Amino acid sequence: MSGVSITKNISLTPMHLLYLITFVAGSSALPSAADEKFFEIPLIREQKNGGKIGPAAYWGKISVAGEIYRVVFDTGSGHLILPSQNCSDLACTTHKRHAVKKALAADGSPFSDTDEMASIDFGTGDVKGVFTRDIVCLGEGGQCAEDTQFLAATMMADRPFAEYSFDGVFGLGLLGLSASARANPMAQFDGMLFGIGLHDHGGRITFGRWNPKWLGSPLTWSPVHEEEEGYWQVSVDQFSLIVKSSPWIQNVSAVVDSGTSMISVPSHVARAMRRDIEPQFVVADGKCVLEDGRVDIEIRLGCGERLVIEAERLMRKRIGGEGCRLDITSIDVPPPLGPLIILGEPFFRKYYTVFDARTSPPRIGFAHNQHDSDADSIESLLEKSADPWWDSPLII
Repeated sequence: MSGVSITKNISLTPMHLLYLITFVAGSSALPSAADEKFFEIPLIREQKNGGKIGPAAYWGKISVAGEIYRVVFDTGSGHLILPSQNCSDLACTTHKRHAVKKALAADGSPFSDTDEMASIDFGTGDVKGVFTRDIVCLGEGGQCAEDTQFLAATMMADRPFAEYSFDGVFGLGLLGLSASARANPMAQFDGMLFGIGLHDHGGRITFGRWNPKWLGSPLTWSPVHEEEEGYWQVSVDQFSLIVKSSPWIQNVSAVVDSGTSMISVPSHVARAMRRDIEPQFVVADGKCVLEDGRVDIEIRLGCGERLVIEAERLMRKRIGGEGCRLDITSIDVPPPLGPLIILGEPFFRKYYTVFDARTSPPRIGFAHNQHDSDADSIESLLEKSADPWWDSPLII
């Protein structure tokens, strides 16, 4: 979740399964709208405890059994999680809670006294509960999937869940991140294709196709690396400063995680990045600005494509001190899963990102985000456009 999680571990007992859930060029032809259903859901950007600083989460709405819930659409996890009425934690009582009709074990069988609850660790806080089934709809009355299995939490950590107004998490990860195919939210819907665009005040998630009005460049496609792990991750040949001759790290995987508010890298890479980038920035008029020229971070994908993030996007004035700080976090995942780079919110603001699980292997598409920092412009389009595409939710 944005500003909340970098790694997510799920253990399902009694099977004692443990998953680490952190997180070729192809055709960019637009899917035909004539025979596809698609929906677009607005995303609201919210910072911790409703403040103006701190980690941000982007949430949208779904309905479950006719009740509306706010959820983070998280490509780094693989379950729908909502607080249940049997949960008395602050993180549950301050949010809408679901009335469980029938408790289930992870395999979908009736929950018995000998079964243990599922436990999911979101890094800064964990969730425990039982699985249940009900009708789940995208948006407020969009496409629905009956008999969808999801986790009803009987325990939710206050941090992060009590710090934001969203009720739960809608996992958009691949099957490898879920207890079963039935428990994977996107497997319950026909279109295993969606696009995410973020801006200063929110964004949009589109299911069933991508939204061409967000594209500031043609889509560049990269195949998912190690699909069986369930992460939306791509192979990276090198991660470097463009003007620097030697890369910070080579031959690494990058997880594209809509549920993380920052970019995360191995600790030794974070130290090198701060050493190379921070001295080039100064504080002027309360903001961090480059003294001269530009500083670009390059992500060279295994498929041969290049993605670039301007360092200015990651710079913050030091709180209570002088100078500028590179706003990244460290994550050290040991082999064979690591090392990893996590591409969170700053990446989604630069690149409109499409996730396509219809191909084999699945693929991720990247295009320059046309509405990166232009919230007023895009919201004006949403209000004034005669194109029914902008209605939400939308079905064709």
